[in-house]
Amino acid sequence: MKTLRVIGTIFFTIFFGLPLFWLVATSLKQEIEIGGNDLIWFPSQPDWANYSEAVGRSGILLAAWNSLWLSTVSAFITTAVTAPAAYLVAQSRGWFSKVTTGWVLSSQVFPSLLTVFPLFLIYVKIGLFNSFIGAIILYVIFNLPFCLWLQRGFVKNVPSEILEAGRIDGASGLKVLRYVVFPLILPGSIVVFIYAFINTWNNFLVATVFLQGGEKQTLTTQLARFIGTEGLGLFGPFAAATVLSVIPTLLLFIVLQRKFTANLVAGAVKS
Repeated sequence: MKTLRVIGTIFFTIFFGLPLFWLVATSLKQEIEIGGNDLIWFPSQPDWANYSEAVGRSGILLAAWNSLWLSTVSAFITTAVTAPAAYLVAQSRGWFSKVTTGWVLSSQVFPSLLTVFPLFLIYVKIGLFNSFIGAIILYVIFNLPFCLWLQRGFVKNVPSEILEAGRIDGASGLKVLRYVVFPLILPGSIVVFIYAFINTWNNFLVATVFLQGGEKQTLTTQLARFIGTEGLGLFGPFAAATVLSVIPTLLLFIVLQRKFTANLVAGAVKS
């Protein structure tokens, strides 16, 4: 069993680590090494000019700032909404719980691309098109189903005896939620926040369709501009910009890796 775990760890490390290694190596290569026919694993001489060109590209820093605060706000709202909603769903045993579960499952079956056109028409009519508020609403809506399902698993981990003790002591439902449930599911809320942040940070669809103009672009749409319509572009600076865009989410995951993994497995098993 230990040997299988070691083999599995090596396999997944290579599977997930190789693309990241190739991305970093490409960001340090010269254009002639990138476009050549020979397979070059390591750059002959690291070319840091790709990073300076990527950072100096017009609009890239503003786009990174837009992605950062949009992801943070969207993740915070998603976490704040799913915590009490998950408690309500977990405590419910009637039709409400079944309808909510069906909504969560059905929302994961259909791709979000199917909703783009009707949402676009609605946003144009109500004046939310090309606005950060409208984009945040969409980010929260797209993150909500899975985050609610995930948070529901953490709420179910709360022992019913603790909830009953709070009710016996005379605490109302809101007080039980605030003083008992919220502190106990805080690690799960952190997991939900991380998921919502990364999902929003990497989202390309919403930023492309609903945010127009250079001052409202996100990092994902700016990265797409490195590649031309015919597939030709500045691959060195593009790889460098991609590496820089991965760093925030990678650091966030590394710092909270243990808590993320432990609570994710606990929530999944309980649900």
